[in-house]
Amino acid sequence: MNAFNKDGLTPLQLAAKTDNCEALAILLEHGAKVEACSLQGSRAIHIAAAEGNWIAFDILVIGKADINAWDQDGESLLHKQARHASTTTIATHLLQKGANVEACTSQGYTPLQCAAMSGNRTMFFFLLMNGGKIDVQTPKGESLLHITPPSSQDCLDILVTLLDLGLDPKALCSRGWTPLHQTVFMGTGAPDIEFDKTSEFIDTLLEHGVEIDTVASSPRGETPLHLAIIASIPRPSLVSFLVSRGASVNRMTSEGKTPLHLAAEKGRNSLFRALLAAGADLTIKIPGGTEDGDEEDGGQTPLDIARKHPLGALWFDDTGNLQLSLEQSQCGSLATPIEDIDTESDTDDETGGSTLVEDDVSQWKSVSSTQIVSVVKSTV
Repeated sequence: MNAFNKDGLTPLQLAAKTDNCEALAILLEHGAKVEACSLQGSRAIHIAAAEGNWIAFDILVIGKADINAWDQDGESLLHKQARHASTTTIATHLLQKGANVEACTSQGYTPLQCAAMSGNRTMFFFLLMNGGKIDVQTPKGESLLHITPPSSQDCLDILVTLLDLGLDPKALCSRGWTPLHQTVFMGTGAPDIEFDKTSEFIDTLLEHGVEIDTVASSPRGETPLHLAIIASIPRPSLVSFLVSRGASVNRMTSEGKTPLHLAAEKGRNSLFRALLAAGADLTIKIPGGTEDGDEEDGGQTPLDIARKHPLGALWFDDTGNLQLSLEQSQCGSLATPIEDIDTESDTDDETGGSTLVEDDVSQWKSVSSTQIVSVVKSTV
């Protein structure tokens, strides 16, 4: 009775898929396992919902199917709706049948958190009105403000609502970052802030009392500008925007590195130029150097670091002088082709392991960078 067919389905799952309600009732009456998983990891109740067979779905609920059970992705039916639904009809039915608005995915996220990460405004406000709690944290200690991506107007509406409801814009996640740090570092996958709502997010957080040079409570003590320099996608427009809002171009991390030092380390000449245009000091040395130069990085200026970078040779002329032309800079626009090569990806706990990048890539990549680049190229 619970054997799989060639498609990996049990008789109960097949009946749910084909909306054969009579067969469903008979199978349940004779002891078919309602919580059995198909070879693909789906239960009968997931299959009925996916097919839109709601009478079969209700029969399974009556037959004690767990409406909060995880599917092969570790999510319940309500989590799926929170991410993808454009209307609240199915979610309303799920709640009426006993779905738990505070149930967590296998990775520890509630439906409200899933809606926020997806920028699903409709479902976010529906879940909020139906008891979804806003004072929840992800397993990485992130608040809803941390995980709402700056990708659309819907996301901005969610952010503003959360702030109006009293969430702390200065709250720290387990990495010691505020929502401002997270917004700047994570981005959306877009190569320029004109393609998303990053600037509006930043301004909104600043309006709610966040300082533009807030130092992260992390071992490196980064400001948002430092994180903009080492983010996975270099965005000169973001650097220029932060500076326009008062970010200090010469502020040091706890390691004594200015944004220029970090840009040199990453080989990011467009960011380097943007910082120079903003008045960054080329002569600042990393503290701790010795006359013998024994200490790694100690006593080095940004130019010293740039000369050691694999791409650094492209920054200097034959006499060793810096040849970056501010007149030809792309400050405020896309990164230069040199920077397509990320020779120094940050892989430690300070800049990696994000909820939004590794655990839920689609949410922070809602703006397709490849599509945007193709549009930009077509207009050049």
